Amino acid sequence: MQMTIVPQLWVAQGAEAAVKFYLGLFPGSELLSTEGSSPDDSPAYRIFQLAVMGLQLRVMEAERAPQPNPAGSFFVYCGNSEALQN
Repeated sequence: MQMTIVPQLWVAQGAEAAVKFYLGLFPGSELLSTEGSSPDDSPAYRIFQLAVMGLQLRVMEAERAPQPNPAGSFFVYCGNSEALQN
């Protein structure tokens, strides 16, 4: 059985802005799906499923986001400093 790990960014607010930023920053990225609670539900949530340069990523917005911790980091390797200027 093949298993896939999907990184998830969990924020208290601003998930939609983060999704737009990532989609505009990385070529070939796309929004795969969105889901969320109804406006009357509490706590409210929204989940965005993205493909960013071939990597599946979820961005979740919820009223009670966890506190930042040193659990992990994401880096974009551009190859060299010249690639950053293009």
